[in-house]
Amino acid sequence: MGISPTATWADDREDWRRYRPSPPAKAPVCACASDRSARTDAWRDLCQRYYFHQDARAKRVLDHFEACKLDELAIDAADDEDAEFARLVAFLGLRKCAQSEHAQVFADNLEELERVKNHVRGEYHAFRADSQYQDFDARVNEVQSTNYELQRDASDGRDRLALRVQKTYVRSSSNQALMEKNAEAFVTTHLPNVGAHPFLAGLAEVLRWNLESSTVVGWQLSDAVFVESGGITFSGAALSFLVGALNFGHVALPPAASVASDATATGAHVTNVRSRVWFLDAYMSDQDIRQLLRLLPSPRKLEGRPTGTKHTSEIYRMNTHGTHDEPRRFFERWCVLL
Repeated sequence: MGISPTATWADDREDWRRYRPSPPAKAPVCACASDRSARTDAWRDLCQRYYFHQDARAKRVLDHFEACKLDELAIDAADDEDAEFARLVAFLGLRKCAQSEHAQVFADNLEELERVKNHVRGEYHAFRADSQYQDFDARVNEVQSTNYELQRDASDGRDRLALRVQKTYVRSSSNQALMEKNAEAFVTTHLPNVGAHPFLAGLAEVLRWNLESSTVVGWQLSDAVFVESGGITFSGAALSFLVGALNFGHVALPPAASVASDATATGAHVTNVRSRVWFLDAYMSDQDIRQLLRLLPSPRKLEGRPTGTKHTSEIYRMNTHGTHDEPRRFFERWCVLL
């Protein structure tokens, strides 16, 4: 059928439009490039379910994502028997397709999902760290030296450590021997742990400071030294050793001082990390201090610098010369059982 020679120009144009070939259809938009905001929200939810709740189904999707980064998947790797898994994989753009322009979109999508995953993982580690510090703070607040007590200062509302003055106090020889036994056990257990070396070196420094002073010299430490330095079991063991075995007292510093101490100790600001001052037992004699120093490892066996800083106080050492110590029997003082 041709164009009529008698037709008007408008008619001819309409006839020509009918015969002109249609433009080629556009390729469908790849699933990876669609609904970016919804995809990101769904991915963030999956990451939170995996990191915070150890959700098994979320873990499976994240494992699939990690495999995609290594290019280990076929064009269609989803499990058709698990409809929800297949839907999530397709919605998140983790199924490769045959479109030529897909490769770059797929790579960009993986990069975006990786950023979201890393952000959620960082939130999880911060949450775990805060939980560990809160747990440690609660445990510390439950224990205190038998020779100290916390008193609230009415002028500023802060807690301060006060000595329990005991005129008839006697430090029994059995308690002295038990302290040395616990110190030896603590050193034996934690000396192989390099992360505990700064703590051991710092403790030796504190003992030396007090040998040279008539007043108690405190040891200012960040809680990070307990929670992060020596491993999972170290914080509880070190707390039990300081308070339970050595009868150290402690008081928390106000937040501003804690932040300054944390920056010095860790090189960065860490949220919810407190600093405290640990005070030697005011009734520990010079003789006991020297015996503890003999049990602690020499500096040559330790790696890293001593942790903590010196904190002066006005608390008098009440038993410097051992006047409150029960005299040890000759056998206990000079003989060693092999």
